[in-house]
Amino acid sequence: MVVVPAAARPAEEVRWSVKLDASQPYPLSLNAGLRRNPLTLTGKQGDRSLGRRALMHDADALRLAVLNNVEWCQAVCRTYAAECHLTDRWWINHHPSPPLYPNLITCRPDVSLADLLPTLETLNARLPAEGWGVKDSFDCLDLARHGFFRAFRATWLWRAVSTPLPLLPPAGDCFDWCWMESPSALQAWTLGWSAGVADDPLRSLFTPALLDAPGIGFLAALRDQTIVGGVIVNCSAGVVGLSNLFARTDDSGVAADVIWKGLVHQVSHRYPERPQVCYEATAGRAHAEAAGFQALHPLSVWIRGKAPR
Repeated sequence: MVVVPAAARPAEEVRWSVKLDASQPYPLSLNAGLRRNPLTLTGKQGDRSLGRRALMHDADALRLAVLNNVEWCQAVCRTYAAECHLTDRWWINHHPSPPLYPNLITCRPDVSLADLLPTLETLNARLPAEGWGVKDSFDCLDLARHGFFRAFRATWLWRAVSTPLPLLPPAGDCFDWCWMESPSALQAWTLGWSAGVADDPLRSLFTPALLDAPGIGFLAALRDQTIVGGVIVNCSAGVVGLSNLFARTDDSGVAADVIWKGLVHQVSHRYPERPQVCYEATAGRAHAEAAGFQALHPLSVWIRGKAPR
């Protein structure tokens, strides 16, 4: 297994997708109902330097978080030869998505159920009768009467560049943080992430093609040469996203909050001028907030079919 120590990995320039242009703001009318608390963004947007500290509001940060997640989902789906399409209102994968990934993500807070229903009907005709999902990025849709159940609610989170790094507990000094940069290293990361999950598809979910994708990295925490935690990092315009975080608390004694704080240090070192974004449900949110993240807005994930009993 070949890994690259986090401290040794050079900070190369990242190429950005021109399809996801977060520099274009929502019309002011679309920000209605979103909080306007000030946040600070410092860094670069694509290859255009922001050049100064900019005052950012929750609605702007939320837009960047949503588009970052869209770009990550698209990257994963395209490794499965999916046909993806992005409009100014939503992102769609017209083919069956890999496990845990949606077929539609809303990109604006003004998308109504009436707007969405024709697209859902089109997907219904192309996809399996059950099991595919919709990510309601703004938690404003009720799909229960249209053949879906809500799988979970979560919260978009934001960590500003100006936020002080969290204090690492003594256990944090025991980790070797490494970037996985070979197919065998990626396989080891995925086995650590999917440990305890019986579904075989999850053990091969992330393909080696993602290792060549610009701005995407797999970061692992190792103790005694064993992967005990990790996270996927993906860059998009102005921010760096965190997803699929795991901590092997079951058999290693590693606390999730230690992993959170450690990875924040590693990602901040790697991308010092980029705010960090993610989404988490209740337990993960508490760990993220302890590491300096602040809540932006709720989201929901809906699954086609009947809720399991």
